[in-house]
Amino acid sequence: MNPENSLNVDLDSRVKTSPRFKSDTVGDYFKYSKLDWWKPTSQEYTDQENIIETWLENRFFKRGLEIGPGFGRITDIISPHTDQLTLLEINQKAIKYLHQKFPLTTLVDGNVNNFDLWKGKFDLIAAVEILVHIPDISSLLDVVSESLNEEGVFITSITPKEKYGHKYTVIHRGIDPDEFENSLLSRGLQISKRTQTGNHINYEITKYPAFAGQ
Repeated sequence: MNPENSLNVDLDSRVKTSPRFKSDTVGDYFKYSKLDWWKPTSQEYTDQENIIETWLENRFFKRGLEIGPGFGRITDIISPHTDQLTLLEINQKAIKYLHQKFPLTTLVDGNVNNFDLWKGKFDLIAAVEILVHIPDISSLLDVVSESLNEEGVFITSITPKEKYGHKYTVIHRGIDPDEFENSLLSRGLQISKRTQTGNHINYEITKYPAFAGQ
């Protein structure tokens, strides 16, 4: 299958044309980037945050995991709703900041390819504005399906492919919504909430009842 039509994309072959590219792999780029460009302040991000806050209102989770928290934009929202929160981050500048801002969280320095804490079960997993940066989305969804408990919630977002066309860079890539949503069903996951804000589609995802307990 042409990688441009797949959830999994070899970004390494494309990022070398990016003016920000100074590493051999996507992971290395994010590990050492200063992330000076990542300061989302537009209305669509505010709308996204408000939606997630509404989804989590009056809900509490024992074990939470956030993948790629960056400087804690979404962490600010989910941390009051979790008893134990693990943050999985690869960027060194962000890790130092997170240590100071969220001292009661468990902070893991790494990425989804070498994360060894998936053995536990989480009742909240968040990966907001992260899938656009991950070459192998299918593997991540496999991990989420295995790690989310029976009544767990997965909150994530994608940017539809038409917003970027066939431009794939280390910063962003578009994802086909139909293909993404079908990939959830094949993994025993279902969409409980779906809301678009600007260029982003935000999802609350749960275990499909027939797969719960497996």
